[in-house]
Amino acid sequence: MLKDNDEKIIRDALNTINTPQSNIKLNVKNKLVSKKQPTYFRKAIIGVCAASLSVILCVPVMAASSSFQKLLSTINSNFELSNLKPIQTVSEDNGIKMEVVAAMNDNDMAVIYVTLQDLLGNRVDETVDFFDSYKFSQGSAFGANVVNYDEESKTATIRIQLNGGKKLSNKEIEFSFNKLLSGKVKTNTTIDNHTLKNIIGDNNIETVLLDMNNIPGCAGELASKYLKEESAKILKPNETNIKIPNVDFVTISNIGILNDGLHIQTKWNPNSKDEHGSFYFTNKLGEEIKTDVSNIHFGVDNNGNTTYGGEYIEYILDISNINMDEVNLDGFFVSSKNYTEGNWKANFKLQPVTEKKNIKCNLELEKGAVKNIELSPLGVTLIGKDFNEEYIKLNMNDGTTEIIQYDVAHRDNINKSKECKYIPKLPIDISKVRSIDIAGNIVNLH
Repeated sequence: MLKDNDEKIIRDALNTINTPQSNIKLNVKNKLVSKKQPTYFRKAIIGVCAASLSVILCVPVMAASSSFQKLLSTINSNFELSNLKPIQTVSEDNGIKMEVVAAMNDNDMAVIYVTLQDLLGNRVDETVDFFDSYKFSQGSAFGANVVNYDEESKTATIRIQLNGGKKLSNKEIEFSFNKLLSGKVKTNTTIDNHTLKNIIGDNNIETVLLDMNNIPGCAGELASKYLKEESAKILKPNETNIKIPNVDFVTISNIGILNDGLHIQTKWNPNSKDEHGSFYFTNKLGEEIKTDVSNIHFGVDNNGNTTYGGEYIEYILDISNINMDEVNLDGFFVSSKNYTEGNWKANFKLQPVTEKKNIKCNLELEKGAVKNIELSPLGVTLIGKDFNEEYIKLNMNDGTTEIIQYDVAHRDNINKSKECKYIPKLPIDISKVRSIDIAGNIVNLH
């Protein structure tokens, strides 16, 4: 799925790295729902598929297409053509054209640029995503984001990250997907302090035990504690039916304070497709008050007993340092207007980058050390021990600076080393990188 606003790219371990399976499972659970904009999506139909006979085309475009030239101009007009490999394979179905424009890989990962264009209507926009339906015949995707949208041609350019790295060099790969979502609607809502206190005060709290080994996902500090304990005390389902202002696809099915947490149990429309959201506290000025927000996903059977499922989410806001007389309860919710099904498929060969740099260094940081730096058009990899830098800076020859966020980490338990990959939104022209700034330590490349 593509991210909304500040949602970070989904972070899973790379195939080229021997990440323990247990860590992958924990990462997936921890990323199901984020603070304001969870990545857990409600499953249901919202839009109407184009009612036309599906025609599937899959043809290679022999000459350098306008899509490839537009992509180069989006990245950098002077970007080396040899770094980004033109693919230009087209698949069309249900009035939507998909083109695999270009792709490349380095030692750690691959990146594929795909364009989507609606030939019939307005089902492709800057919010379009594959609704978790996309897959590759080799490697596996760990992030897909819209990096450009052309309003005039109704074309979105999507960047897909694929693990596998050097194992994918010169391999024939099939890319396919069968669902699209677009027309994202984002709604902010507020339950003021007076209303919130009345709701909590009028509610008699009853609880039930939830088996944490029989849920599809959870996130947050308290949820992690419950995972270790293998059970959680949650609110008894369906004791209330409180409507959330300006939101019609979810209701509050119970609410109350247990220990140091405000529990908000929500029931989601089972006939929806993509709705998701979360809650947070704000002060009288409307400013967010930082506190841990945990969430637990579960289902309820016909007898009212908790079971495996995703129709219910119980949010738990830590109130140990919150004055409940001075806060409002705010929510952020996202839905999609358009849901389209089809069958899009394309084959292409992935080729490795031709330009990369390896820099030996011995940087002693405030915490940990960096011993080696690998730079490619797809990102920067730091190798060392115990460092914890969230971002690094690339100082360019023209005097500009680009900040790149940490994206994927791996620990080698045998050698006690750590690798972090910092991945930019668009490829880097590494010939124009003058130096790398790591926590104020400058590593010159020339």
